[in-house]
Amino acid sequence: MGKVALVGKITHVPSMYLSELEGPRKGTRQDAIDGHKEIARRCKELGVDTIVVFDTHWLVNANYHINCAPRWQGTYTSNELPHFISNMPYAIPGNPGLGKLLAKGIRKGKTIEAARETTGEPAAIRLKPDRADLAADNADLSVVNVEVVDAQGRVVPTAANKITFALAGPGKLIGVGNGDPSCHEPDKASSRSAFNGLAQAIVQTTHQDGEIRLTAESPGLKGASVVLRAGAAKENPEQVSPERARANFGRQITLAADDVRAFPDAPAGFDKPRDGKLAGRVEVFEYDSTVTGVKRKAVVYLPPNYSSDKKYPVLYLLHGIGGNEQREWTRNGAVNVMDNLIADKKIEPMIVVFPNGNATTNIGLAPFQMERVRQAAR
Repeated sequence: MGKVALVGKITHVPSMYLSELEGPRKGTRQDAIDGHKEIARRCKELGVDTIVVFDTHWLVNANYHINCAPRWQGTYTSNELPHFISNMPYAIPGNPGLGKLLAKGIRKGKTIEAARETTGEPAAIRLKPDRADLAADNADLSVVNVEVVDAQGRVVPTAANKITFALAGPGKLIGVGNGDPSCHEPDKASSRSAFNGLAQAIVQTTHQDGEIRLTAESPGLKGASVVLRAGAAKENPEQVSPERARANFGRQITLAADDVRAFPDAPAGFDKPRDGKLAGRVEVFEYDSTVTGVKRKAVVYLPPNYSSDKKYPVLYLLHGIGGNEQREWTRNGAVNVMDNLIADKKIEPMIVVFPNGNATTNIGLAPFQMERVRQAAR
């Protein structure tokens, strides 16, 4: 480990360059040029072997970032005097130890250090399940986070390696993902590309007890596997921690001590039918889908005393993952909620459309054309 031998202030290079040329600026920065020469003389005298320049051109009075990179690689372009360099490739070793040394500082009498390291090349896969003990109830899930890491175990934020999964034991791989909103890879598959060095796999149990082993592999990377255990008693929802309740599907959300309720509880009976109240009606209709190329269904709520001669506001109410036009809303009291709100004059009568947002439904396993996927994404 080295030490800081000298600290000095230098000035902008282009202005000194112009100071050496014939013209109105000649000699205007001679003091700065002489100062640079003096810094060079002192560095040689002290045996300095590394000079670090902090360019504050855009960072006046701001914080500084020191990249403790073990390597530097890329292309360099400069449109300033005297460089005029365009797309110059470079690949040089870094010095993480020196970077961390420079990152140390003194603030209010306390020594502080903040350092970030640039990762190396992708070297291995790491798997992190959110849960390892599952209930063998054909419903329990484990969300397995997938990380592409370098030789030092750091997640590589630029990694986009294709990860292939294999499952052994009484479990099912029901979904994969990577958080990339522009990724068109299927969510129900045995592989997924990493995005920012990360991906996910979702494993579901069956009715059988036993060990479930998930393996992840990618060409050029050291693979990984993780063992999940099916058969543990199913958790009591009342005993699930707030963190778990917020992080997993299928559980009622539990408020933590520091959570603040944004809305009061809904009034009792808000989703139940009322005697003597006018009720709307629900109809199912089919239409020709230009996206899927087949006939599709949607459910429509028509308010009480609906008339085709009158104009109504229209609300499109979409379902969640794995749902359809029937599963979430119409089976869970949405029609009663609309009737009650209209009867209490809290909303004006309106039409509600419950479409099927799953664009793959009713078209079998035939692959989509990319244009159809783009249309569906709109």
